[in-house]
Amino acid sequence: MQLTSKFFSKLNLILAPITLFLLCSALSAGFAQAQQRSDSKSDKSNKLYGEASIVTNYVDKGVTQSDKAPALQADLGYQMGPQARLGLWGSSVKFPSATENLNLRIYFDVKVDFTSNTNLVLRYDLNRYFQSDQHNGSILGLDFSSFNYHVLFQMDDNFEGLKSGSANWFAFKKEFQWARGFIFTPQLGYTQTAVSGYSSYFDTRVSIGYKFADVLYELVNTYNSSSSQFSGRGDLTFLFGLNARF
Repeated sequence: MQLTSKFFSKLNLILAPITLFLLCSALSAGFAQAQQRSDSKSDKSNKLYGEASIVTNYVDKGVTQSDKAPALQADLGYQMGPQARLGLWGSSVKFPSATENLNLRIYFDVKVDFTSNTNLVLRYDLNRYFQSDQHNGSILGLDFSSFNYHVLFQMDDNFEGLKSGSANWFAFKKEFQWARGFIFTPQLGYTQTAVSGYSSYFDTRVSIGYKFADVLYELVNTYNSSSSQFSGRGDLTFLFGLNARF
């Protein structure tokens, strides 16, 4: 019985992210077809959207969320005019000391335009993990953008799934649009936390992307200034990502 239980546990670990990816891809295709059949007189700013991604390592704020393994990700949402979105984002995950293998986030964001090149996005994520609730929580975020410069802020009420404190993340990034569809994006972040056993740290993310049609190919480098406190999960990393929009 113990061998059977382990077998099905490992099988679920493999099938859960694949099922999520296939389901979201199928739903995206269905939504796209339904959108094409919608009334041409309807408000075109109200629409369904979707994304599907594959990354060789899912790294968030300088810490791997997939134990340095590849991850599948998907995003489905509804654009409510030019100012608001409601969606569901998901990713396969893996942690050394937890049983979670799937992260789902229900999110809502509101965009405030100041000028044609300057805006502010406020976002709330209800963060849920499966099969365990150790990392469950919520994330409140802010993105102030002006001429491709971004000032970012996130408040996570369950830092590292410890259920003993929160963390605030401050970041700055700049998107450089190069010729022939290339995009260079450096980012510097700082995580401030008072959780026992952890110290605040800096992280960097530098990416070179190439966009062809609705597909973005990215080569990314991440760095964590205090990687030792994450037992190897914050090591210097190079990863590759592919993102397709529907």
